[in-house]
Amino acid sequence: MPLDADRVRETLLHLLRTPSFSGQEGAIAAWVTARLEELGCTVERDAAGATFGGECGNVIARLPGTVAAAPIFLNAHLDTVQPTTGLEPQVVDGLVVSGGDTILGADDKAGVTAILEGVAAVVAAGTPRPPLEIVFTVGEETGLHGARALDLSALQATCGFVFDSGTPIGELTISAPTQASQRIVLTGRAAHAGVEPELGINAIACAAAAIAACRQGRLDAETTANIGVIEGGQATNIVPEVCRLRSEVRSRDQGKLEAQVAHFQETFQRVADEFGCALEFSSREAYRGFRIDLAEPVARLAAAAVRAAGLQPSWAEGGGGSDANVFNAGGKRCILLACGERDPHTLRESCALADVVAAAEVVAALLGVAAGERV
Repeated sequence: MPLDADRVRETLLHLLRTPSFSGQEGAIAAWVTARLEELGCTVERDAAGATFGGECGNVIARLPGTVAAAPIFLNAHLDTVQPTTGLEPQVVDGLVVSGGDTILGADDKAGVTAILEGVAAVVAAGTPRPPLEIVFTVGEETGLHGARALDLSALQATCGFVFDSGTPIGELTISAPTQASQRIVLTGRAAHAGVEPELGINAIACAAAAIAACRQGRLDAETTANIGVIEGGQATNIVPEVCRLRSEVRSRDQGKLEAQVAHFQETFQRVADEFGCALEFSSREAYRGFRIDLAEPVARLAAAAVRAAGLQPSWAEGGGGSDANVFNAGGKRCILLACGERDPHTLRESCALADVVAAAEVVAALLGVAAGERV
């Protein structure tokens, strides 16, 4: 279904200009609520913001179907990472960029735009559509907070489509890893660094030795590990007594994830013993991985929609976490679809207007394909 590219551009630029760092999504939530109501949706907000100190909750919209088909849901997140102060998107030869001193926010406002404009096109054309639920979440970037707080039992749809991936349009991400996050504390002994350093046990030196001994980076096609934060010390004249670290492990294979977490703990314990430091080590699951079989209804519908939009579907294995992890863990089978974001979370972030238009066409096609799945 052809879309109005000028309207897509207008919607995208308005969303990009509206600041919505995680926890500060009030303005953008109000704007998308108004747009959804114009489309004939009933809209509600939940209290997800209260779970992480945010100013508003998720936006949940429902649009009645015109045929007796199985309901589906669409999802994108409203929040962005920082920096966004002074963000002013620019269009250069069809490519939307920031001024170079902020992120752009195409992650995930390209997805929000695709959903709004794809649904708007179907409503305006009066073509068949299934019962539809639209969920715009908050706090995704800082911990999938909105999705975690969402009452999944209130969603009628068991099949969903998350527009929060990059390019090419038509790429379908069918898996994502489980992530485990670790907190590590090494405690040595303080001493005057200039008078009696030999009486101290340097916790930072211990941490450095342990880090050097750990396997990190891409461990195999399914597994990554990273020690990303280290904090310690008070002054240069004090042998540092405490060093705190944070790390993560991701894998699409649960056994490999557990083995790498154990490797981190065993390595830090061995080095701590050598230095004479005490070790505190904890690990928790940040989110659970998923895998969608290509024969599942959600995968078949997504591929059919991509073809109906005139594109060729391709399949990808994911390495990041998204709201799709939470939905799948809660029994709502969903798949990630590309919406055009490029180099997210960097000052180089961009998106091509043509890609966002194409993603909106996939949304419109998805509704048409799902309308044919009569109940």
